[in-house]
Amino acid sequence: MDWLVNWITSVVTLAILIAFFEMLLPSGRTRKYVSLVSGFVLIIALATPVIKLLGKGDYLKEQLFWDQVSLDRKEIEKSGDLLRENQVRQIVELYKGKLAQKLKEAVGELDGIAEAEVEVTVNEDYESEEFGQIKRVYVAVKTGEKGREGLMPPIEIGRIKAGPDRDEVLLGKRPDEKLARM
Repeated sequence: MDWLVNWITSVVTLAILIAFFEMLLPSGRTRKYVSLVSGFVLIIALATPVIKLLGKGDYLKEQLFWDQVSLDRKEIEKSGDLLRENQVRQIVELYKGKLAQKLKEAVGELDGIAEAEVEVTVNEDYESEEFGQIKRVYVAVKTGEKGREGLMPPIEIGRIKAGPDRDEVLLGKRPDEKLARM
């Protein structure tokens, strides 16, 4: 009768642990797989006395354990890849947003610029050595004075030259002025 009390205690303990563990998991695909695996574990715990009576308990436990480990490892790798892709996408979007905001602020401080819209294109290939490198910057400006209705004459934007070995950035010029430098 001692084995019956031990068996019932272990099944109840296992069920409580599984319920607690499932409460901690976020909803989604991972929860489904964990519920499936934990259900199998609970079934094995319930069937243990019958399996022991048949005499094949050790082989079946070992086989189920290795199958479970294989499934868990594949699911963890798949989830890790999805999380990594999401993280890289979020990093790229945040990076592009901050670059665009800083450029918009810098352009907005120039005389004669009423509004500016900036779009940034960067290298989004995480595996590349050039990850995050700026490919293109699109700047659309509306000329005029801030807070005034009248527009100033248009500004011609020359080629912007920037680089690690250059201290100045050429911004552009009005047709009647010299090249502005920042």
